[in-house]
Amino acid sequence: ASNAGGVGVSGFEMSQNAQKLFWDSGMVETQLRTLMENIYDQMIKVGKNSRRSATLEVGANQAGFLKVADAMRDLGWLGES
Repeated sequence: ASNAGGVGVSGFEMSQNAQKLFWDSGMVETQLRTLMENIYDQMIKVGKNSRRSATLEVGANQAGFLKVADAMRDLGWLGES
């Protein structure tokens, strides 16, 4: 999650370019804050459900893994569990 802010802002830029939009710095900050708060909440939620100690690192790793696994299942690359 340490590089999520930079990756998120790059995603915002790609989205704006594709839609021919312009966000001022305030809008970028608002969207980035929301994105980072959601990431933090996911890390805490997943970390608390872990058998390992509930650290942000554990939560981030497990939340990322779950997102990839969900996407693979949605694409039909994995069977239903």
